[in-house]
Amino acid sequence: MTSPLFYSPQLQLAALRRYAQGLFTPDAIDVIRFEDHDGGIQERRMAIPFLRGMDRVIVERALLGLSSQPRRMQVDFQERITAQPGVVLLLPRMSRLYRVGLDYEAPVIAGETVRVVVRNAEPESGGFSFSPPVFACCPVFPRPGPLFPRPLSGMSLLATGQGSVLRFSQPPLGRAWLIQLAVGSDPVDLEALQVTPKVRFVRVEALAQDLKLSIRLDQEAPQLWGHPGTFLPETGVQEVDFSPLAQRRLSQALAQADAQSTVTLPVELDLESASGGDVRIVSRRLDARYVVDAVGSEGAELGLQGDWTGLRFDAPAALRPLRASADYRIRLLGRELNAASPEPPLAKPTQGLRVRSGITLAARSRFLSPRPGALGQSPLVAVRLYLSAAMPCEAVMELRGDAAGAPGPLLAPLAARQLEAGVSGWTDFPLEQAWIPPEADIALWVSLRSNQGELFWFEAPLERAIQGARLVSLDRGASWGAPQEALAPGPTDHPLLIQLFHAVPDPQPEPIVRLRGGSGLLAANLLRPAAGRRPSRNGPREFELKDAPLPSPLLNLLGQQPGTGKASTDLSLFSPAVADLNITNLQLEYDPFQASAAGGEA
Repeated sequence: MTSPLFYSPQLQLAALRRYAQGLFTPDAIDVIRFEDHDGGIQERRMAIPFLRGMDRVIVERALLGLSSQPRRMQVDFQERITAQPGVVLLLPRMSRLYRVGLDYEAPVIAGETVRVVVRNAEPESGGFSFSPPVFACCPVFPRPGPLFPRPLSGMSLLATGQGSVLRFSQPPLGRAWLIQLAVGSDPVDLEALQVTPKVRFVRVEALAQDLKLSIRLDQEAPQLWGHPGTFLPETGVQEVDFSPLAQRRLSQALAQADAQSTVTLPVELDLESASGGDVRIVSRRLDARYVVDAVGSEGAELGLQGDWTGLRFDAPAALRPLRASADYRIRLLGRELNAASPEPPLAKPTQGLRVRSGITLAARSRFLSPRPGALGQSPLVAVRLYLSAAMPCEAVMELRGDAAGAPGPLLAPLAARQLEAGVSGWTDFPLEQAWIPPEADIALWVSLRSNQGELFWFEAPLERAIQGARLVSLDRGASWGAPQEALAPGPTDHPLLIQLFHAVPDPQPEPIVRLRGGSGLLAANLLRPAAGRRPSRNGPREFELKDAPLPSPLLNLLGQQPGTGKASTDLSLFSPAVADLNITNLQLEYDPFQASAAGGEA
């Protein structure tokens, strides 16, 4: 996971755009500096790049790791005179003492070395309490033995043209110190002199105080974390987890985003300190992903009737999803396309023959029993014809036997359908009584006439192979001849579009659902997305598959769609089985940084 963007709101828009594209990194983004003595509020934004056309954003983890970093700065101070010799140096707040500029005149005492001594001073009601000496120099005292350190060490004295400067190798933490001049040959014998040094300046290693981290939401700014008192380096890394509020904020930002001007989806953070000091951002995580509901948040319910069924994907253009999955539930309806019937054409047919009152049109077909040894288990139960009607009409379908290459006697009662004006497509003619073939492979004829109005029976597109014959009768089947009138100029001998459906006994076999898009097949079977994955059976007619990955060729196709924002991709599904297919939880997932990795902006 790529580190999130982290920047100041003062970053210029042009620089922010380059930052989101991975072409630029702001300076010192991992240190928040409180340069004022009294601290203040520092604003930062932790963000992901904005990608157009996304429906949702999901935050898996949002973390910020903070540690204290002392800031060396000159501060105001007060000098206090007490009953003790020397001067009390009082700071506004707890800090680590780093440098102290001193002016003093050390008396010359025969046989004695005058040293500067520093003691802790603890403010209390009416004055101060003082610790024993903490530092003394110069020179420092010798070691009391080879295994002991020098006592009261850690401070040195530098003489400059402007006076003396106390320097601390390990700056002590405190708010007040007593600075004295003293003599003594041993630390326990030190005796303060009646000399009052003058403090010229004080430099400290300032530390953040009463630190607070808050997040900005639309109507509030809840505190995420706080550290009362002095934020010491010894405290270590403080890890703040604010995943739920980051989810809320990024969702708000996505809902408010403008496709033209929005550059990032930010989490606005405020870090407040009561004093100067620096805070280092040791770690930052904003593990988030974009999600697109390509067929809508409610999913899609599709009726697979033996034709190619359309399914439209609305997904961001020019971006390939990194991951995509869906849940499928398919309920079989007990019939399927007979193996002898050709699969439906992908393109809409454009030519056919006219059927009107007084004309009966017939086309030869074939029925192949899926169970040659048990013909009665899979009888013919329905016929579908590809028809259109410009006016209301009544279509009558007849199933006839083959008599020396022409339509013969009726095999089943006729089936009639009322067609509304403007209808165009496959028309279903369920048989009133299932027809059991007398043999496993048999030729038959399907005839069509109109009791009222005019309709068209379409033929297979030109690229399909010639698979059948068609005849016309003007005397309701008493005699048959070649048809002369076609929808398009010039007669053709392509077969009229017929589908025969046979019954399938329970338990239904596992179905196959093919997916096409673009110019080719994208999946041979959506319900078998990978080796070892297959749907589970929920009953004699229902199968279910959860969290099935979408085929990689589909993801490639989505990534090739031109444009900006969302683009529509038309897909088609087909199954020989007649079924209701329910697709839910279809989610396309995108990495917010994938456009940056590709070197451009989505």
